[in-house]
Amino acid sequence: MGAGCSRNAGQPSDAPKITKGVPGDAPSVRSQPDSEESSSVHNYSQYGHLKQEDEGDLANLTPQQLFAREARSRRLTERIGEGRLSPDANEDAESAVDPDSLHHFRFSENLVLSTGKKNVVKAHVAYQSQEGQEPGYRKSNQDTCFCKSNLSGTQRALFGVFDGHGPNGHHVSAFVKDNLPSYVGAHSLFREYPGQALKESFQTTHDRLMSTRIDCEFSGCTAAAVLLDKKTVYCAWAGDTRVVIGRVCDDGKFETVGLTVDHKPDLPGEKMRIEKMKGRVARLQDENGNPVGPNRVWLKYAWVPGLAMSRAIGDGLACRVGITCEPDVNQYEISAEDKYLIMASDGLWEFLTNEEAVAIVAECTTPEQACDILVEKSRERWLREEDGVVDDITVLVVFFP
Repeated sequence: MGAGCSRNAGQPSDAPKITKGVPGDAPSVRSQPDSEESSSVHNYSQYGHLKQEDEGDLANLTPQQLFAREARSRRLTERIGEGRLSPDANEDAESAVDPDSLHHFRFSENLVLSTGKKNVVKAHVAYQSQEGQEPGYRKSNQDTCFCKSNLSGTQRALFGVFDGHGPNGHHVSAFVKDNLPSYVGAHSLFREYPGQALKESFQTTHDRLMSTRIDCEFSGCTAAAVLLDKKTVYCAWAGDTRVVIGRVCDDGKFETVGLTVDHKPDLPGEKMRIEKMKGRVARLQDENGNPVGPNRVWLKYAWVPGLAMSRAIGDGLACRVGITCEPDVNQYEISAEDKYLIMASDGLWEFLTNEEAVAIVAECTTPEQACDILVEKSRERWLREEDGVVDDITVLVVFFP
């Protein structure tokens, strides 16, 4: 490996040791979302479904009620826990999300990030989102993403990818997409400690979401956000939405640097937190009692809610047993060797490794082309491996010339 690959050499791509992350001496101050800059983001009625009448605390439910709720939630886990909608899901509620926005969309933009003649960073960004499919079921795209340049009047750009799950996952991801940028830009620490502002804005977004009319008891979204400040990348994530860097070595080969590690329930630290909150980590069981699928998060004495990730925004029930919206944050300095940044929902990563994704992008001449091919390759593998089932796939690619 040449000198151009020495940075982060020897690190596994899924376990980055980038920097100290959020500055440790940054004071912990929440954003002020009621400021003039962010006051426009509080019209929650557009996000649709009303919360249902409270069924009462789980401890007060009769065995019959608990069984009915458990059975319903098991169906949700199987059919919409991973972003799929059953034919009659939420038919009784009026959706304010534009149906045309729930299928396929794309975007591209050229960025110049600079505060003067020095530290000029040019970037070309594109994203694409494609709804999934499941034979016999309606399918709405529960993924969303954004690119915000000149955030809060600065030369900083903010990118985000969000993967909804549950019956109202599309409403949750839409809410996060529409509101997180404003909370970040309005945060009192945004200019001096942008990493801390990004981290705390996840909590602000979650808190505001839980106060809306969106029913989040069994719905939420994973989230990844990247703040590009000249040559510094601040990456915050909760869940299994992933961010990787592609960098070229002296020998012309590409190296992959993972900026995120998927938050899975069976990771030691995540499992410890969940069990401390009286949650349970286990795999589903088939009719013969054999474990199937990934480890999931459950109530201690019931097979709900069944999340396959340990961090997310929303998910009211799961939050009571250890699911948290608190993101991890990494800080990364872009060098001349860094050529690409890839953000994507788990629909892409299910059948593509970090290294495969970087190799595909390295063969492309534009981020638009990279998005097209990544989505196409991923869909092909889904169709081949899952008998016609395809998850939503959202990809955002940044080229650094």
